[in-house]
Amino acid sequence: MQRRNVTIRQLAEMAGVTPTTVSLVLRGKGNISAARREQIHRLARELNYSPSSAAQALRGSATHTIGVVINFFDNPFFSEVFSGIESEMKPRGYSFWVAQSGDEPAQEEAQVRQMAARGVDGFIVLPCGQNPLHLEKVQESGKPVVLIGNHTGKQTFSAVVADNLRGGEIAAARLDPEGMPLHIAGPRNQSMSVLRRRGFLNILRKNRPGCDPAEHIHTISRMGHAEGYTAMEALARKYSPPLSIFAVNDETALGALKFCRCNGLSVPGDVEIVGFGNIAMLDVLCAKLSTVSIPAGQMGREAARILLRAVETRRRDTSLTVLDVAFVPGKTTLNK
Repeated sequence: MQRRNVTIRQLAEMAGVTPTTVSLVLRGKGNISAARREQIHRLARELNYSPSSAAQALRGSATHTIGVVINFFDNPFFSEVFSGIESEMKPRGYSFWVAQSGDEPAQEEAQVRQMAARGVDGFIVLPCGQNPLHLEKVQESGKPVVLIGNHTGKQTFSAVVADNLRGGEIAAARLDPEGMPLHIAGPRNQSMSVLRRRGFLNILRKNRPGCDPAEHIHTISRMGHAEGYTAMEALARKYSPPLSIFAVNDETALGALKFCRCNGLSVPGDVEIVGFGNIAMLDVLCAKLSTVSIPAGQMGREAARILLRAVETRRRDTSLTVLDVAFVPGKTTLNK
């Protein structure tokens, strides 16, 4: 018999009992003798039997799996977030599946629906919109949801986010006043980019009363490397050095740095750039970026703790956890 393909019915036949008896024993229930319990557990171990998540889902049983939906698999910020999630879940017997939304609400909804059908006990989601009705429906069905990175502003979900407003103010305040202050801003439907933009504008208005904010904001549709490159290209055509740029995240900032390297602009001589996130890959780059640090591992741990508590107590949590951020000075050396 194939050890990997053993079903509960086959296990029951080998033990000389019914599938219901096997199910009760493995769930620690039922009035079944100690000897019979030991026999079934021994066979299950020997045959490497693992209950089907789909079958458990149909019975409404806990599967000890969590669904995690982020924007893109190539987003380096989430490597530390995943480590934080795992550090909380693994010791308690939980695992997690990961899917990407592509920053598309319809794809996010489809991924959540598929994971729910497979029986995950709850979700950790980076929402790509401000009105995730599909997440509300999932939560109402008894599967708790914890948001990370972005929040909706509603007291419907618990959320773990960085102090994006304060971070935007910190980044803007660190820009060289001799340069033209500019912000490469993220999508308006995501709270993280909205708050970082607001922080930048708070400092801009303080330092340059009466300025036209539109002259200092360049909005991109996705916070990524390619978008940062294109944004820097547009800003370099519009303004003359020196420029002082706050990019909405590190990936965008790295795209801007690449444009400068490819087009003979010195950093920080001609263009000063500050990012947001302090992703791990910055440590291995020849040009270390000034950035605002988010405790990504802590974000993952906090989200996992909140979710597991909600799963195990069946009590809804609508708390908002805001994590401190800090400025990390860099040593950019991309010269002409």
